[in-house]
Amino acid sequence: MSVSARSGDRVVTSAATDEQAVRIDEMQYAVGSGPCLAALAEGHVQYAPDLAAEPRWPAWWGRVREDGVGLAGVVSHPLTPRGNDPAMSLNIYAERAGTLDEGSLTTARLLTAHLAAVAQTARSREEVVHLRRAVDSNRQVGIATGVLMAPRKLDAQRAFELLRSTSQETNRKLIDVAQEVSETGTLPERPTRRGRGRELSRG
Repeated sequence: MSVSARSGDRVVTSAATDEQAVRIDEMQYAVGSGPCLAALAEGHVQYAPDLAAEPRWPAWWGRVREDGVGLAGVVSHPLTPRGNDPAMSLNIYAERAGTLDEGSLTTARLLTAHLAAVAQTARSREEVVHLRRAVDSNRQVGIATGVLMAPRKLDAQRAFELLRSTSQETNRKLIDVAQEVSETGTLPERPTRRGRGRELSRG
């Protein structure tokens, strides 16, 4: 996962979860085409679940194959501040074809909304550090969302809302709740409401 951002007349990677994501981004910058650049130029989500069958961005895809980078699918979601042209895009890369699906688009939208406030002001070095932390946090939230979806038969939005409500009710940071869900496969216990507890004890 990475965030591509306009910097003057160039596009650079402001934050990334690993070096491979940076390399994938930089190949797009080098050839002047690719999903993150298209997301910035067009202001629309770029979704390619199977790049081997994707006719767009042949120069970039050829460079990726030549380099031997493990990449099979991508979602690039523009972050548009206050109705302006997109200033950044959130890029989610998959190593296996079929990993990304319609649920991934919903997850990308949710993560983009979560990042937007931070990304909108990420200009100074300190703010970029916060942005990188936010990207790492969103990656963990995305993993936890996926963990909750299948066993509970939830879509991505409902799984995300469940994480957020649990965070609020347990008075814990969203990233901490997401990490626990990712590690244990279960949600933290929510505190028992006092009123309800007294009613149950009387029964």
